Amino acid sequence: MKTTLQLPFLVIIMSLTLGTPSCEFKIRPQHERFYSSVVYGAPAGTSFRYVKRSERHSSYIIVEENDRFYAMKYSAYYHFGRRDDYTHYEYYQKRKFEVTDQGNGEYKSTIRIFEESSSEGKDLEKMAALEEKRDHEKLVSSLIENYGLSEKRSHNVARLIGNWERIQNSRHMTSNDQDIFLKKVTGSDKSAWEKALKDKVGVEDLVEKASLVNNISPEQFKEILKDFLTE
Repeated sequence: MKTTLQLPFLVIIMSLTLGTPSCEFKIRPQHERFYSSVVYGAPAGTSFRYVKRSERHSSYIIVEENDRFYAMKYSAYYHFGRRDDYTHYEYYQKRKFEVTDQGNGEYKSTIRIFEESSSEGKDLEKMAALEEKRDHEKLVSSLIENYGLSEKRSHNVARLIGNWERIQNSRHMTSNDQDIFLKKVTGSDKSAWEKALKDKVGVEDLVEKASLVNNISPEQFKEILKDFLTE
């Protein structure tokens, strides 16, 4: 079954269609969107509290549910999850695992420790590097399988996405960051997308250009847009 990939440049494009001012793009982080969707889909009476996104393993969130703490890899739902099979809430229930609050912002499980302590920093860095490598390879496979990108282009795009996520985790994303990313992935800058979507003119030309940059058909690029915009 086809999976859906949520790419950063589509977040920007989506924000344009929703009328975000050109001077500043306010993109809601993916982890916040995922958590909100989990809460929205939960049965009445379920108690939820968003605790944090792990600093050490940024693709995980920690949630307090009915006075117990759980962690889960929210990014897997967008990159590799079978969204046609599971709602956000169902996916959370399927993939969550319990963690113990150690105090001082540290959470532990039998699988891993989510925050760094002085004696465990190097091991955690190795784990994070291995996890990043696995995510990269899975993302490459998803780009090839679902959207027809070549292996070389898939690696390039996956690296761009990884860089985007690292920047987003370390500081506020600037308009210039978004502009650079769009140029590299679609061949057109932010202002071009903004003008086309606002005036409803020239979108097809931008799609055509993006498809050439990625060496896929316009239909395949539209499929990426369709998958994201129908979330």
